[in-house]
Amino acid sequence: AEKVNFFLDWIPYGKHASFFAGVKYGIYKKFGLDVKIIPGKGSGLAVKTIGTKGADYGHADMGTLIMGKGNNPGLKVKTIAMLHHNNLFNIVFLKSSGIKVPKDLEGRKIGSSTTNSAKVVFPALAGAAGFDPKKITWVTMEASAQDPSLFAGRVDAIPSYRTRNPTVYKMAKKLGKPIGMFNYSDFGVDIYSNGIIGHEDTLRDKPNRTRRFVVASLEAFQWSAANPAKAVGAFIEKHPHVSRDLARGHWEI
Repeated sequence: AEKVNFFLDWIPYGKHASFFAGVKYGIYKKFGLDVKIIPGKGSGLAVKTIGTKGADYGHADMGTLIMGKGNNPGLKVKTIAMLHHNNLFNIVFLKSSGIKVPKDLEGRKIGSSTTNSAKVVFPALAGAAGFDPKKITWVTMEASAQDPSLFAGRVDAIPSYRTRNPTVYKMAKKLGKPIGMFNYSDFGVDIYSNGIIGHEDTLRDKPNRTRRFVVASLEAFQWSAANPAKAVGAFIEKHPHVSRDLARGHWEI
């Protein structure tokens, strides 16, 4: 089987179950591929990694890719398959903060990794919802620190992804700190989101392998939608520290 390095958009969690199912249940192997799944830290990092040929293919947000190409016209990366046709970006906050709508973020501190796709696309939310992004203070942190920082009160809000809702709701219940959230899509940011990306050189030089990887990934996604328990089980096998119920909740969304 041909070896392929696949770079994720985030630290693996339940929404990525189909890729792990594709490996465990031989779907990639059926297409002659030996896929290694590499954890990420945001779509911005995935785009940069593929742009420098640090991996063969990636999983990244299309809005982040478009903005990356806008800032760097020499970036030779394209989206070659779409998985999340509706964007899943949201802003999560403690209800005690008094935040209810996007404009309430003015004068607040928001914690995020620099490559978090929800942060990269945040200016689009500001434009669509009509608030001033310059009145917001960004606190840079690792992806793993976002949730703890929110609940500890170090920041007022975090940009996140709806597929992570089960995790933050569970933490909120455990700590007795109710959370609120709103979706970018509710305020006019209606864009495609995560799909599979590749470097233009790879698409040109490895068209057959690229086609096989795309078809296998989509078949694995379809299979996992029909067999969610098995798909989540394949993910848990590689990440036993994650709650099976949480992972199932991520995948169901």
